Amino acid sequence: MKTLIWTRSKADWPRDRQLFSDPSSVMHLPLTRQVALPLCDWPTGDGAIITSPKGAKLLLDNPEAVARLQNRQIYTFSSRVAQVMAMFAVNLLPGDRAQAMMPDLIKALREKSGTHVFLSAEKSAYPIADVLKSQGVDCVHYPIYRTEAEDHDGLAEDPRLKIGGVVCLASPSAVRAWFKLVQQNGLDRRAWDLVALGPSTADEIERSHEQPIIADETNLSSLVKKAEACLS
Repeated sequence: MKTLIWTRSKADWPRDRQLFSDPSSVMHLPLTRQVALPLCDWPTGDGAIITSPKGAKLLLDNPEAVARLQNRQIYTFSSRVAQVMAMFAVNLLPGDRAQAMMPDLIKALREKSGTHVFLSAEKSAYPIADVLKSQGVDCVHYPIYRTEAEDHDGLAEDPRLKIGGVVCLASPSAVRAWFKLVQQNGLDRRAWDLVALGPSTADEIERSHEQPIIADETNLSSLVKKAEACLS
């Protein structure tokens, strides 16, 4: 029987495992971890753009960040970010990814004052601040966390990895970490179907010269459904 690998973090697994028809058959192999970065000074302004649920949680864990966000309107396309940041004023914009929300975001921020902040990973999948500036909206990107690959050296003899199967990938950083793991452990990359959560993850897979399978919708339930279908 082929292996189904789930690659999201250890912290996510208690909730994620409920999405599977048989969680006990899933190999949970976290590929990345998030490391909080020191806060820089933010300029005065009305808006804060947050698109990562993990980034939102890290902000809530930082009392200084919470204090800074009290007087800002938060903009996001992610319903999960909106849930995490429910204690603040959140503007949930239409769209299933950053690029899709940009027309509404540009329109909203043009009516606000000061310099807006885009709070995200050190390497953001989509350059929101640059796009806003190109449209005349003053915005600065402030990295709030760094995504690092987990160390999985020494997995070459794991029988589950020898038979191949399906890998669920939910972010570009997870894709990069997967190919690093494959190289470190001498795995056969041709033995694995790579299922991507959304377009940015799929693009990263293609940059590594592989053909992604993309979830029908950009949510975790759809990712699991597509992966399980690949095994059937």
